[in-house]
Amino acid sequence: AMDLEVLADAVADYARIECSTTDVPFRDTFMFQTRAFTFPVTNSGKVRLHYEWVTTAAYTADDYDAADHGLFDDSAFGGGSANAFAMLPASGTIEAGVTEKFQVRFSPMGVHDY
Repeated sequence: AMDLEVLADAVADYARIECSTTDVPFRDTFMFQTRAFTFPVTNSGKVRLHYEWVTTAAYTADDYDAADHGLFDDSAFGGGSANAFAMLPASGTIEAGVTEKFQVRFSPMGVHDY
């Protein structure tokens, strides 16, 4: 029998996120306009960070008074929810020690206080 030497190298750590952005200052935005805000996120850890942004509907057709009067077509929003916010990129990986820029977009499709 032959002895086989195996060398292994591993890092056991957590990703560490640094983001100084706490507020996203959108100006007043009309329907069908888009505003964008870009901000950095740094992975200061020693392992890669996998991410996936999930945005939820800011309001639903049930919350919107105009829906009762036929002024809001919720079918355009996947059956009842209108999400005016989107994050780009929506998913990906930030390598250890790397800063990635993200963009949050605001595109209202109806009159509403957000």
